[in-house]
Amino acid sequence: MEFIDQQIKEMEQYLPPLTRQPDFREFWDRNLQKSAAQPLNARLTPRENPFDGIQSFDLWYDSADGATTCHGLLVLPEKSGRLPGILQFHGYSWYCGQVSDQLAFVNMGMAVLSMDHRGQNGQSPDKHAYNSDSLDFMTRGCEDKEDY
Repeated sequence: MEFIDQQIKEMEQYLPPLTRQPDFREFWDRNLQKSAAQPLNARLTPRENPFDGIQSFDLWYDSADGATTCHGLLVLPEKSGRLPGILQFHGYSWYCGQVSDQLAFVNMGMAVLSMDHRGQNGQSPDKHAYNSDSLDFMTRGCEDKEDY
């Protein structure tokens, strides 16, 4: 326990160097404006499921650059009113999953939106025109903040 207590003390005192670049604010202001100008064109399509008391939908919307149609799975308990919700992004090389993957949360009265990552195993392709030659889907675009 002493070792863990010491580590906690060290972490509480750790002050990492500040690495925010001078153009940080300008970069985010510009990209948020660009994103706000791109319509989402969100669409919900009912998805059949075999479970009583549960609604499921495929969600489709346009990416921030408009090049890709993104996909997610929305699963809801059949009840009216506002619901607590979970926004789920899976790990790499997976997809949004099936309705049955979300039953534990939905049976607790929560809405779940599970998203596909662009260019992976789900239904969201990655049609962005990257400026880099990287073939690795995990790092594609990382070389240039304007391209990520």
